Amino acid sequence: MKALLAPLAVGAVRISRHLGLALASWLIGLQIASAAVDPLPFVETPAASGFFTAATTNTFTGTGVAQADDWTLDAEAGDRLTARIEASVGNSRPRLRLLNPASQTIASVDGDTAGVAEFHSAVLTAPGTYRVRVYTDHQVSDYRLRVDLARAASLEAEPNDTTNTASVLAPRYLAGSYQWRVGGTLVTADSAGDYFALGTLDSGNAVATDLFTGPHSALQAGDAVVALFRLGQGGAVFSANTNFSSVITVRDDYFIQVSSAARRGLLARYFLTVTVTDSVPPVVQAVTLPAEGATGTDLINSIAVTFSEPMRLATLTNSANVTLRQAGLDAAFGTADDVVYPLVPPGSSASNTVTFALQDGPLQAGVTRFSLAATVTDRAGNPLTPAFTRTFTQGRLGTFQFENRSNDSAGGATSLSLTPSNTPDGSLSVEASYGVGSNPFYLLAGRFDGDALADVAVANLSSGNVSVLLGK
Repeated sequence: MKALLAPLAVGAVRISRHLGLALASWLIGLQIASAAVDPLPFVETPAASGFFTAATTNTFTGTGVAQADDWTLDAEAGDRLTARIEASVGNSRPRLRLLNPASQTIASVDGDTAGVAEFHSAVLTAPGTYRVRVYTDHQVSDYRLRVDLARAASLEAEPNDTTNTASVLAPRYLAGSYQWRVGGTLVTADSAGDYFALGTLDSGNAVATDLFTGPHSALQAGDAVVALFRLGQGGAVFSANTNFSSVITVRDDYFIQVSSAARRGLLARYFLTVTVTDSVPPVVQAVTLPAEGATGTDLINSIAVTFSEPMRLATLTNSANVTLRQAGLDAAFGTADDVVYPLVPPGSSASNTVTFALQDGPLQAGVTRFSLAATVTDRAGNPLTPAFTRTFTQGRLGTFQFENRSNDSAGGATSLSLTPSNTPDGSLSVEASYGVGSNPFYLLAGRFDGDALADVAVANLSSGNVSVLLGK
């Protein structure tokens, strides 16, 4: 098996800024007698973008995994990988696999009767040499293979041909702005284009786009159109076949679409950069807690907060920025007897609504305060304005009891009585436990030591002995 450029040494991805790949190499047909392992001929396009792409062609010379072609690449932890194979004989139904450095399969797709198989944006969790494996179990065929790798950038994930299925990408945070950088391809069937979600944008935000195709793409200058869409609107707010900047006039959720009416195909690559400049501070719009100063009786195990726009995740995961506490016996906040509830932060902030789970809930009865500091920021770094505080009283629902915060053992069991006591008043409370033998089976009470206090003898079935507990 032979790549269309000179084979690269292991580690090619790391040094690939010096490499090139000519589109004309697709015209070369290779007939190889046996399966083999070769490095993928990666090129970084555009330079210093973190978007690497490779392409090659070959022929399945036999069926079964023993006749597989393995294409290798060196990657770093956190890289993402997309691969697509197109076979000239549809009934070959090619198999596409991604193997990690330990030879474990981490992505697996079986091709359809059109001869196409692909996976998108697989996460490479460890550094080392990975293999893209292709083979057929059905019929030999020529094939073409494209592999894209993103480092400190994103890759599109199909299907993303509508606003409902738009790719949601992780932004890159800058001072006063934020940015998405994503590599994608407009394949032949991609007539609707690719959509990417920008989230909620405020009036006055500015959106700037930069679309690069370059010499390693089948797309020519002017082929690709970039359009800005508003949620629920049929027509584009703005579109152009050149880079553009547009100022948002209506607050709403927005999307970017990349499309082309010409030259779509396996090599119709692009690299899109979208930058949003934002000086509008975020606010809290809703929170799933009782109103300020009110008393609530709903069981609280989590708190959902809706902001006016997506927030910067690192500021939400900082425990100093988000606090939940109850006043102690002195009924005052900020004193030594405050009870602090640790919160489990959200794993994503792509949506306007995020949820904080109580690590050891539910929330107990008492005066409670939930706070979000001004150091919580939006994606552009604008602080939460104003900082948010909600003070309320958590009460019981009638005579129903709350589960306590640490009842994962018999000694910490929740009493079913609201006011348990040690007097014979019918209340239920947790009593002390005493050690006996294995598998206690029978109890006998008596005054075994001759005093006035009752004692207990316990017959232990498994250990074959008797434990005597003397009354005190």
